[in-house]
Amino acid sequence: MPMSSANLIKTFWNSYISKGRQATGFREDEITVCEYLGEWSKKNVPVNLVEFVRFIDRSILLQKQVDPTSHGLVVHDRVGGSKAAFYCIAKNLIDRLLIDRRVSVENFAADICQQRMNAIEYMEQYLALYDAVCIWNELFKRQALLNESVSQYS
Repeated sequence: MPMSSANLIKTFWNSYISKGRQATGFREDEITVCEYLGEWSKKNVPVNLVEFVRFIDRSILLQKQVDPTSHGLVVHDRVGGSKAAFYCIAKNLIDRLLIDRRVSVENFAADICQQRMNAIEYMEQYLALYDAVCIWNELFKRQALLNESVSQYS
C-alpha cells in the first residue's frame, strides 16, 4: 500500500500518525510516520511545549511497539535539521528521565553540542529544553502521560 493511501489518525496533541506498507527493492516494510504539526517559533522552539512533550511521549510509546532489530528511527524536518535536532535532544532527555529519573540538561546539551555543532542554535532552545523537562515531570506527577513505562516508577 503506498504511503499516500495509508490511514491518517489525527490526535489531540496536534500531530499525526500514519501507518502503511512500503515496497522496497528487496522486501515490503511497515512504515510508521509521526509528524509534529504544531507551530514553531522563529528560534525553532515549539510554541506549545506541553503539546510537544505529549507528542514525544506518544512517539516513545510507538517506538517501544516495534522490533528495534528490524526497524530504525528516522528523524527529519523540512527546513534543515534544527527542529529535528531539538526533537532528538528533548526526546533523549525524556528517555534519560525514564531510565534514571533525573537528568542534567546542561551536561546533556554540552555533550550533544560537542558531537553536532549548532545542535542548539539559540538560547531559547536551551531554555525550552529545561521547560520540557519540567513539563514532563509535572505530567508524570499527575499521571497524565500515555507512556506505559512510567507506571513502573509510580
